[in-house]
Amino acid sequence: KGLLFIRNWRLVTTMSRSSFLFLTFLLLDAFVLVAVASSPFVLSSTSQSNKIPPAFLSFTYDFSSLIAASRDSETSQKPNESYFPFEDSRFISLLSFMKPFSLRVGGTNTDGAQLDFLPHDSSTCKYKYQVTESVVKSLFEGMKSLRGGVIWGLNAMSCRNGTFLDHPYEFTETKAFAQWLVQNGYWNDTLDALEFGNEPNLFLFNWYRMVSARQLASDYQTLYRLLQDMTKKDDSLSSPKLVGPDVAVQVPILKEVIPYYMQHFMDHIVEEKVPLHAVSWHFYPLVSFNCPVGYELDKSTPENLVKASTMNSFRDKQQSFFGSIDSDKYKRYKEYIPSIIFGEGAASACSGQNKVDDYFVSSFAFLNSVSALAKIPQGDNTYYFRQSISGSAATVDHTPYLLLVHDAAQDEWVARPDFFAAYLWKKLMKEIVLDVQGEYTYAHCNSATLSVLVLNPTPQSRSVSLSMEGVSFSSQEVYIYNMEPSESWNNSPQVKCNGQVLQLEQSEMPSIAPVKKTVGDTFVLNAYSYAFFSFSGPDLASCKAAL
Repeated sequence: KGLLFIRNWRLVTTMSRSSFLFLTFLLLDAFVLVAVASSPFVLSSTSQSNKIPPAFLSFTYDFSSLIAASRDSETSQKPNESYFPFEDSRFISLLSFMKPFSLRVGGTNTDGAQLDFLPHDSSTCKYKYQVTESVVKSLFEGMKSLRGGVIWGLNAMSCRNGTFLDHPYEFTETKAFAQWLVQNGYWNDTLDALEFGNEPNLFLFNWYRMVSARQLASDYQTLYRLLQDMTKKDDSLSSPKLVGPDVAVQVPILKEVIPYYMQHFMDHIVEEKVPLHAVSWHFYPLVSFNCPVGYELDKSTPENLVKASTMNSFRDKQQSFFGSIDSDKYKRYKEYIPSIIFGEGAASACSGQNKVDDYFVSSFAFLNSVSALAKIPQGDNTYYFRQSISGSAATVDHTPYLLLVHDAAQDEWVARPDFFAAYLWKKLMKEIVLDVQGEYTYAHCNSATLSVLVLNPTPQSRSVSLSMEGVSFSSQEVYIYNMEPSESWNNSPQVKCNGQVLQLEQSEMPSIAPVKKTVGDTFVLNAYSYAFFSFSGPDLASCKAAL
């Protein structure tokens, strides 16, 4: 291990390895914080890497929870059997700590669900599930009270004639839903965008039918024109915003039956001249033990999750599929698809893995993926959607990746470790993303604060030196949130912050207090832990640009 110092705008790293020292000198224009393990890290804030919107880190809510709540609503079962979180003021209060954020409502069952309060073409539409108006309205009202936005998933499968391949969608129900949004005051104020279908490249496996990328793009064109006709009749309505197609990028089944769905879809969108708000994709780096045979990804275990290949897979997948919004690879799509959205993801596919997605270890992959994707320019309309903020009682037991869970027996809310990780990321990691080079190390700032996240998913401790000569701050205090497992790193259902176990107190957010260090101190980051470091009033041009 070694220590890192910054003097007179130069970085000097000293480090012992066997019986010798080596020195590295690099010119820098400013500071940042460095974590030193077995090799030096170069961290430069000389230029910003990206700027993200305030709601960049957002959350999903699975359509299966709407379906479950609707079934229970119809049979008038007891609340503990039909629990729907958006009808609970305590849940809404907990969500307020995540503001601002958007909620993506979608998932596999979207494409089999009927909104049973709206008209449809009964000769064409064949539904598997029903969702009631009261449930949909409760969700929109809850998000409206939070001043949050909703990206709503539309059914893209149930209203197609024919049997197997490529029949145009029938939009009677879709049009009625758009009018319902207008009539209830959600179109302008609460709706962020509409998406059409969920993981269409997996329709064959989920619905035993196929919709080609060309047909889906044609359906998007029809949908856009339908919505545009509606909004043109009323000048007070905002223009329609469509995102999609929520392709499952990993497609690990049988070496990817439709290997180029996303590329073909984007090509056809440009050909059809359909202005999308953003293109969206899903990814899970591991598969749970519940997944069917045929998946080729690693099984979800704590040991597999902290592998470098898993930790970096979100960034690598985005770059291999899209590059970035500024890359030559993406430029031909930019006129019609100006942004990229990460629409859904957690550690493990197939609803998550117990004792992985719901345990402390999940936070390493989650924080690394959201931070790594924040560094890549993805356009103005971009989000990272963590799957999933919560669910109904019927979905809790088999959905480990839920961040908030309602304990029916105690009538209390329980927060999993990733909930607290998400809260601190949103609280501390500001909109200017700095150009930082260093394994699992990220820096964000605005004019008031500079925060650095350092992850240590390894069995060795890391010395973090806060020596920043050449850069001034409005305060010499560094605020540290040191996050460690409450038990062994690979079997911990809870997280500690500076030694305090974090848990909700009667369904309310606990106080999470940092410890203070002084600029120039050294902090030891223990094995399998992570920490946020927050500095006040950075004298850096990139951060001041956030004014």
